[in-house]
Amino acid sequence: MIHEFKTLIIERDTLMQLLTMADCIESIDNCMRQTSAGNVVNPPRAGFKAGKGMLGWMPGYLGEPEGFACKLITQFPEARLKGYSSHSGVTVYFEAETGQPAMIVDSGYLTAVRTAAASAVATRTLARDNASTLALVGSGEQGYLHVAAMLAVRPITSIRIWGRSPENALRFAERIEAEWQVKVDIFATVAQTIKEADIICSSTPATAPVLLGRELPDGCHINAVGASRSPKVELDEAAVIRSSY
Repeated sequence: MIHEFKTLIIERDTLMQLLTMADCIESIDNCMRQTSAGNVVNPPRAGFKAGKGMLGWMPGYLGEPEGFACKLITQFPEARLKGYSSHSGVTVYFEAETGQPAMIVDSGYLTAVRTAAASAVATRTLARDNASTLALVGSGEQGYLHVAAMLAVRPITSIRIWGRSPENALRFAERIEAEWQVKVDIFATVAQTIKEADIICSSTPATAPVLLGRELPDGCHINAVGASRSPKVELDEAAVIRSSY
């Protein structure tokens, strides 16, 4: 006899209500610790480009809480012109006992919040405890989520912003000030933005370095999340070398 199995479906709006940044940070912290302990199977992601976008799939296994999952995600840069996120898709979670598909979750928001939460785990571990000035290079969805992530782990009192579009940067700054009551300043160049910053979060699609080693403040912490694949790059060689000592 085959038993009936019901799969829970969680859409984007519901996920945004259920998954707080604080909860996601702790989940990512657990995953990173289990990865270090060898309790994770995480094969390289695969995918292909065609038409106006790309499709990728990312399978994995986690030992605690035990389960299998696979994320199917698309990236369509032009989707933003029509009011959609550039990343969308689903994550399917399979329970560990029989491999049944227990849950299907919207992957657009899950991917976005997970990225910022990973930066928060890194910041909580590596940035100075009193880091209070945040510089954002990029004023899109990841910039917004990184504000929430940084506020969750450090006493941020000042935010400095650079964006490719001055109009978008202004709207972004107004949204942040209204939502979190944190002082926000907009700058015309990346160099001005990162000056005296304690934490730098870059989330741009740049194909030439925007963070230059000679311009980095001493002791700053960097979360660079925009360069996900070639030919994208956000840090120059000097920045990488300075980060190694």
